[in-house]
Amino acid sequence: YLERFLDVTKSQMFFAKGILFVEGICEAILLPEMAKLLERPLDRYAVEIVNVGGISFRPFAKILALPDTNQCFAKAAIITDDDRCTDKNHENTYIDKNLDFDACLDSIYQKLVNGHPSERFNKIKEFCEQVNIELCHAKQTLEYELALEPNNIPYLLDAIQCVFPEVGKKLRNLVETEEKHVYKALRIWLFIRARDKRKGEIAQSLCRLLQKEIEDKEKGIEKGNGFEVPSYIKKAIYAVTEPKE
Repeated sequence: YLERFLDVTKSQMFFAKGILFVEGICEAILLPEMAKLLERPLDRYAVEIVNVGGISFRPFAKILALPDTNQCFAKAAIITDDDRCTDKNHENTYIDKNLDFDACLDSIYQKLVNGHPSERFNKIKEFCEQVNIELCHAKQTLEYELALEPNNIPYLLDAIQCVFPEVGKKLRNLVETEEKHVYKALRIWLFIRARDKRKGEIAQSLCRLLQKEIEDKEKGIEKGNGFEVPSYIKKAIYAVTEPKE
């Protein structure tokens, strides 16, 4: 597995003081800017992002474990989704992948509330506990967690409308008339999930907005309701930038 996937970029993990393992391109694009917002730029702390391109964290994480110990040779954190509500065998909690942002949200919300982390997530959680790697997870996905922060809604809508001008406007109108904040987050998540192949473009668009905010901060221009880094992302960034005990 490592012979196939341990390319030059991922090999940088062996020279890093900290490692952030992520599932895909969206996290890889956004994490450096989020770290800057927290005033912990990853390059200052010699932290590398390793995009495993999926959910196969174990082979990468396993090589960090020191033999016959429960320790990891570098500060490391895995950022992943808990993938609740994705098992078709559980009809009471499964959320159909064909749903879009204009769906009725009551039952979807209840399924998310009652859903449990996937078996895949539970296995990586157990492994991380054995090798002392910090596991930081999103409830469902990164996009849902981002949208759960009220300050982030305008950023996400702007980023989406940049990539999808017409349908993005329809989403904005629906989100802005929604009374419950969690329903706003659900609509944004459903929108991005239904257009999964282009979520990297949305992440790039959001990244540009974050870069503009960082530039404004450096110039002393403060925005009232700035972008809020989700708590599980903060946890991961702090885990690899704090001094190791």
